[in-house]
Amino acid sequence: MSTPVKTLLGLVFLLTMLLRHVPPPVYAASAFTDGTATYGIADSTTAHRSPNWVDIDADGDMDLYSLNFGANNRFYINNGAGMTMTDATATYGITEGTSSHSGASWIDFDKDGDFDLYTVTASGNNHLYLNNGVGVAMTDVTATYGIAEGTGSHIQGSWVDIDNDGDLDLYTSTAVASANNHLYLNNGVGVAMTDATATYGISDGTTSHRTAAWVDIDNDGDMDLYSVNAVNNNKLYINNGPNTLMTDATTTYGVADGTSNHQSSAWIDFDNDDDLDLYTVNASSGGNNRLYINNGVGVAMTDATATYGIADGTTTANHFSSSWIDIDNDGDLDLYSVNSSLNNKLYINNGLGVSMTDETDTYGIADGTSHID
Repeated sequence: MSTPVKTLLGLVFLLTMLLRHVPPPVYAASAFTDGTATYGIADSTTAHRSPNWVDIDADGDMDLYSLNFGANNRFYINNGAGMTMTDATATYGITEGTSSHSGASWIDFDKDGDFDLYTVTASGNNHLYLNNGVGVAMTDVTATYGIAEGTGSHIQGSWVDIDNDGDLDLYTSTAVASANNHLYLNNGVGVAMTDATATYGISDGTTSHRTAAWVDIDNDGDMDLYSVNAVNNNKLYINNGPNTLMTDATTTYGVADGTSNHQSSAWIDFDNDDDLDLYTVNASSGGNNRLYINNGVGVAMTDATATYGIADGTTTANHFSSSWIDIDNDGDLDLYSVNSSLNNKLYINNGLGVSMTDETDTYGIADGTSHID
């Protein structure tokens, strides 16, 4: 090989190595712009629950499904940047009536490459809708799969492949203190799902449940369950394999989180050490949120809430949910905390062991004093 070629290859290698170590740009903080009116998605004055974003028409942008508590849900199609979104609720047949809707999830249930919809209702049956293509009404197949769940106070439906067989199973959470959660195993397209709650031992008692999160806490290749309760301790269940009783490891990991009014949880790699840490959200006035740092498999997690200054609790605070995002693009996760009685809060991550900074006003996203999700 000639000397010029060797030199060129050496320069290419050097440049490649340098580019691999170039840090991402850090963005200067600037206020968000309220684009609600521009896109036409204020969604009237009803009591909204959670917004769900999905590219239903596979055109590369995100469409919005807005849940309402006591009014029809709304489905808005994205028409591009700066363009008013189109209400396509009737087209897809997913208004869901005027029940008290609590949640929704978009999953490819039948594995045909598009998104299907499962809705959860606090005062009626849940529903599963199969996607029939762009601009075509979806089909209600709830009865086929046996997952209506009755008319109890449902809060959430979470989907997970609990038995590692390649299809999605369903776990429903209920807010009724006299009712259990349920796990339904997927038996294939067009076949009723099987209630396997007792088999896995995760009914979670007859307490007032809120939400569930699935996480592989022990890194063994299957999904474990963290169940959030409003009046009792939260529970962490370890998956021991298909059709096997799960193990309550709440005490082992130290994440019971007391008996306050818990609402939700988020699992994130907060400290960038390649395992998942836990943030819990509490709706009790004066009840703090909590950040737990993961110390490894089978080891109690460390409460680092005070260290990072994100308890977010006052005598009037009612927290409901949280979102984690690297908003300043500096390689770590920042926190947005949602509150139903006070302003929401945005906390910027300043690195390990350093208190996070409240930058809500800088970004202009306090968003008033009445939020759920």
